[in-house]
Amino acid sequence: MMLFGSSLPRSFWGYAILYTTHVLNKVINRGTSTKKTPYHLYTGSRPSITHLRSFGCGAQVLLTGVKDKLAPHLVREVFIGLSENKKAYIVYDGSTRKTHISRDVVFYEGG
Repeated sequence: MMLFGSSLPRSFWGYAILYTTHVLNKVINRGTSTKKTPYHLYTGSRPSITHLRSFGCGAQVLLTGVKDKLAPHLVREVFIGLSENKKAYIVYDGSTRKTHISRDVVFYEGG
């Protein structure tokens, strides 16, 4: 459902599945009798959900290492997931058709 709601190509199914799995591990499941998330049952600590964002929402990424003062320093992209190796977001740039991993991201989830 997340992929159909966004304007992303079908090649992003893998990102959608990984992000859905991550979210489901951080929220309480209805079928369990305990009021604990799978993450809480596995680690013994409550999960943080402050890093969760809407899949396919707009994002602005700060470009680092730009040498030209007049070049744009912010790029409009789309959020598609979380990095597995570091605390960062994976975003997709539709104009260049490339994915980037960045921590310097501002999200636009409303509307």
